[in-house]
Order: sequence, then structure tokens, then C-alpha cells
Amino acid sequence: MAHEIGHHLQRDFAGGVYQSRFKDVIEQAATTAGAPAGPWEGWHEEVFADVCSVLLTGPAGALATVEMLRDSTARMFSAGKSYPALVVRRRLMRGVLSAGGLTDAAVPRLPPVLDDGDLGAVDEPLRAAVDPHRAAADRVAAAVMQQPVNGHVLPRLLGWRAQRHTGGGEVQFWRDELLRADAEPLPEELPHTARTVLAGGVAAWQETVRIDDPGAREEARFRLAERLRTLLTKSRSPGKRAGPVAGAAPDATSAPLVGALFNPEIEREI
Repeated sequence: MAHEIGHHLQRDFAGGVYQSRFKDVIEQAATTAGAPAGPWEGWHEEVFADVCSVLLTGPAGALATVEMLRDSTARMFSAGKSYPALVVRRRLMRGVLSAGGLTDAAVPRLPPVLDDGDLGAVDEPLRAAVDPHRAAADRVAAAVMQQPVNGHVLPRLLGWRAQRHTGGGEVQFWRDELLRADAEPLPEELPHTARTVLAGGVAAWQETVRIDDPGAREEARFRLAERLRTLLTKSRSPGKRAGPVAGAAPDATSAPLVGALFNPEIEREI
């Protein structure tokens, strides 16, 4: 979700300034770090979306991306014209978190290390091709966190706050609320609440998958999914973001879609 929001932001914000200028920022940073010229410019849209997902949801965004795309080692070392290799994307997202003030010690929810030791002889050239880009990812991360584009710096634009994602922060609070057995979580209406609720949901999911009993684990996952969907719909500022006007109720066209998206049966079917 946060990744896809990043695509819209890049194309639409301030007349598309990030669509036209972001590629130059990351290409310069990558080549300065020794990466071959060319690939990073082609990857700029996916890199921007990955950075946005991390700045909006913290380590949860990185974890979700890595877990969704985890595959054979050869596939995780393979890049395309539009997508960096997963090992590069992971290094980049960790670099963004580090540049944003988070460390592995402070945030245990960072994506686990990808095993790159089992490439077969046929696929070994993939390592040589990807390593310069993986090594450049930290410099790219630092550049996107620090370098203004037409006066806009992404962490400030997206309201990044590292303390929300550390021990005792808001993400941990929502994780604990979503896992409570004695009460339902109560929503808050701050502009950033939805993103910390989402991140807390990922952290809570990590707890549920550790439950040994299959039946209890499935019950916990379903309860978490129901709670998270309910909480998200209420975790927003009153009115429209463009002004203090109450939002209209779903009309006849959108109501079926809204109902389908928040149907508890979706979780069981999946």
C-alpha cells in the first residue's frame, strides 16, 4: 500500500518534480559510489516507491517487501530494467532506515539477512553484476534522505519520525493494542495514525506467526486481520485532508467496493 502510494506521489506531487528529477539524484549517487552508469536511472520509480514505503511505515515497509518477494537466491540477485535486484532493494531500504536514525539493535523488525551463499556455478555471475549496485545502495539512501529536490526533502515531506518505530514508540503501542485479549483497540485521529497502525499490524503479525499450535495461530491471525481492518477505517483525521469538510458517505457506485475490501471473509478465502 505505502509502496503504491509512492508511485502516485512521484508522479503527482508539485507537478511531477520527483518524476523528472529523482532519477538524477540516485544515478549521480550510485555512479559516485562506483556503480555502472545507467541502471539506477531506469530503476528510479521503484526506488522512489521503496523509499516512500519505508518513510511512511518504517521497518514494516521493508519487511513486507522482502517477505513478499523472497524467492530462490538466483531470482533475488536478478535485476530488470525497472526493478533492482531484491538484495539491492533490501540494502537500500535498510540504508534509508539507518540514515533516518534507526539501527538493527533499536529495531528488531528489520528484514532478516538474505542468504546469498547458495548461488550455483551457472548463476554465480549474478553476484558480480549486482555487488557494485548493492555496495552503492547506502550512498543512494543517504542522497535521497538528504538532497533537496526543488526545495523538498523526502523525510520532511513524508513526516518521518524515527522515534515512532523504536521501543516504546507508537508502532509498539499499536502492536500491543492489536494483540490484546481483554479489549478492542481504540482509534486515534492524528494525520499519521494510519501509518503507525499499519506498521503495528505488521509487528503484531510477526508475533502471531510464532504461535506453535496451528489452530491457535490461525485464530490469532484472523482476529488480528479483523481488528486491523476495523481500526484502519477509523484511524484518520475528521473531514477531508483538503479542508475541514466532513467526508461524504460512500455513494451507490463506491459502496460495494468499500464493502468488498473490508469484508472479513476475504481473509478466510486467502
